[in-house]
Amino acid sequence: MSKESLQKLNETLIQHFKETGVKNALYYEPLFDYYWEQKDKIGLCNLESYDKEIQGINRISAERILDYWSNAQTLQKSLKIFQAINWKLENKNYITEEQIKLFDNKNWENAIDEMGCSLYFNLRLTIGSQVNEDKKGITEFYNDSFYADYFRRFVKESELKMLIITGETGVNVINKIYPELNLIWSDEMQAKRYDGVLFCPMQHPSRISYKKIADDLNYFFDLYE
Repeated sequence: MSKESLQKLNETLIQHFKETGVKNALYYEPLFDYYWEQKDKIGLCNLESYDKEIQGINRISAERILDYWSNAQTLQKSLKIFQAINWKLENKNYITEEQIKLFDNKNWENAIDEMGCSLYFNLRLTIGSQVNEDKKGITEFYNDSFYADYFRRFVKESELKMLIITGETGVNVINKIYPELNLIWSDEMQAKRYDGVLFCPMQHPSRISYKKIADDLNYFFDLYE
């Protein structure tokens, strides 16, 4: 498993897009190569809205995030989560709501580096007429067994050790991809380990409080370590 094997996997995704008539989509890889040097590889899997103006099949990049999503509440809060993850990895202590509030993400060109230490990606890959979450469309998307198999291989090829899944729809789709998990959507903290990965449900970033981020991450990392 390596950067190259993940790229090869994404080549099969692009080919499937073409064979099934998908013209507009985003696919995901680490933003920066130093991701592969990290011992603790942690993923954050969101349901992010897409700009309908995105044309073609494109790999996510720091530049695209800056151009399209830097003002989006979901991504702003996601960045806080990544900053908190990096703090936890460096300090090993409990993080507090107050510490998360102090993280500065106003300078996006510098703060985007915080996302590069972990892997940001989206359950929704294709860009259609629905800009917002589109629960029905996302769920039906994974009726195609190719995408469920791709997702499982994506997690493995990315060498993830912890995967944070946000939102009720996200948890429901993950249960569809990994029926072995049987995660329960709830405000109660929970996490399950499967095939070497700790799967961690969390409220969607657009709705989660700083206190809940702190509580959840402290709980996840206690289990992780």
